[in-house]
Amino acid sequence: MTDIKGHAINKTFVFSETDNLYIKLIESGIDVTPLKKQLKVISAKIHNNKIGYARLESNIGIIKIIICPKIFEYDEKLFLSYLRQAFTLIERYKGCSKYFEIDKTLLNLAIANGKDDKNDKNDLNFDSMLESKFKMSLIEVDTFFKKYNKADIFKKSYVSATIENEVNIQASICDPIKSNVHQFKKLNTPETRLAEITLMVIEFFIRKNKNYLSPSLVSFARKIYAKVKQKYRVKRVKITISQFMHYSYEKSFNTDQKKRLLNNLLVLLSQEDFFNSSKGEGKLDRYTHSCSLFFEANIIFEYLVYDFLLCSYSSKEVKIKPRSYQLLYSKDNVEIGKIKSEPDFILDLNDSMIIVDAKWKVLNKLDSNFNYDVLKLKRDSQLFYADKIMLVYPKVNSEILNKSPVYFNNEPESLINIVQTDIMKS
Repeated sequence: MTDIKGHAINKTFVFSETDNLYIKLIESGIDVTPLKKQLKVISAKIHNNKIGYARLESNIGIIKIIICPKIFEYDEKLFLSYLRQAFTLIERYKGCSKYFEIDKTLLNLAIANGKDDKNDKNDLNFDSMLESKFKMSLIEVDTFFKKYNKADIFKKSYVSATIENEVNIQASICDPIKSNVHQFKKLNTPETRLAEITLMVIEFFIRKNKNYLSPSLVSFARKIYAKVKQKYRVKRVKITISQFMHYSYEKSFNTDQKKRLLNNLLVLLSQEDFFNSSKGEGKLDRYTHSCSLFFEANIIFEYLVYDFLLCSYSSKEVKIKPRSYQLLYSKDNVEIGKIKSEPDFILDLNDSMIIVDAKWKVLNKLDSNFNYDVLKLKRDSQLFYADKIMLVYPKVNSEILNKSPVYFNNEPESLINIVQTDIMKS
């Protein structure tokens, strides 16, 4: 990986959610040709409201990309402070994580961050967070195989006209059809197959990251590899990355525990969303030599808004993700469906009810996007019989903010409160 002058690179670039990665890198003198696959994957994450960090690797250089929240200037230290604050809130409200549909990696990092010594928090950086992500997945992989008993090869009987395996002499003699030869064939248990897949992933993980990870983490990965290999008596791993990234292998992970194992193996390969988003592409079209750590910015913002609301109201008054339905009927009065309403929050007060939505947007003007936000919230308020509605943004144009609340010309009693909440606590 080189710049336009052919020099080897080891650089970090900080971008906003709204930046075009290709253009910005080209403007910085980087040849993006060998990075197209990696940048395609990262761009897809950004378009889905994700922020975070990626390390793109090659034999002759490294590019590190930081995707910063769109609501403040490009500043790596500020971004890390923002994430540290998010970790604190998520750890504090982890009992509510099911409502916010938070990414498991982010939840685990938040919990780990809460357990860290205060001195360690000062050393927080993206590489250390990436290593923490890998460590947590390795621990879960280790725990999975500790729970399973050793899975040996077992024998299964079958009948064939030709001798291919160990013969069951007694069954063959007793069979009136003398052309049938009863035999045993050796098969691996499903857990042995999972062990082989795991060994392949860990071996590839070590080979790919050993120059970037701490010696202690590499040693930990090797210990897990040795334990699984010995327990399942695997002599040689025959599965390849190409085979594993084929959809048929997903069928081996057919229980909740095994699906969790699959997710952790994909984490080690930095391909957490492979089986969810790569359908229709070649086996390795999305597989890249990169490592990444991305979070859903809108989910983090929901935690910030929840904390913001709890500063003024009690937890009993703040309802998270309430649901209501309205049935749809045909012209002949037959039920044909229903419309679901699920605002982010409801403030259920003694004298009123307020619908609240957290919007991860910069509100600079009251354009069509704002119109959509209002119309959705008005629909929610009708279904919940709410008195007021509130839209909370991370950043609002001061002129708009000063004119809040607003209302429609024929509904002066229906106020729309536009609120800005600080994403960084002092």
